[in-house]
Amino acid sequence: MERENTSKWGLSASVLKWIAVVTMLIDHFAAAVYWQLDGKEYEIYRILRYIGRIAFPIYCFLLVEGFFYTHNVKKYIGRCLVFALLSEIPFNMAIFGKVGGEIKGVIKACAAMLAISTSVLILA
Repeated sequence: MERENTSKWGLSASVLKWIAVVTMLIDHFAAAVYWQLDGKEYEIYRILRYIGRIAFPIYCFLLVEGFFYTHNVKKYIGRCLVFALLSEIPFNMAIFGKVGGEIKGVIKACAAMLAISTSVLILA
């Protein structure tokens, strides 16, 4: 008997999330910890930061995928904004040493998602 090949090729959303988490952790380690070590090498720092740059496009892709698969866009955007505000505090504490600081990618991505949802609703 011959077996059918029913496996799918590609990466699942869970695998993409893990790749994004690990690369973001590498980036934040370089920015918050490695940069302050004695005897650091700038090339290693740059490589760690470049590895971390993989995370943002993956998160943007997953954010848009979540937008298209959600049942309630308002709740989805609300949850994203709450997560953005909660994640900014520890990030700014680690990088800048204070609660305030720059508005980073998650909040910008939520604003972009709001713009996407508005344009989708207008075009529909």
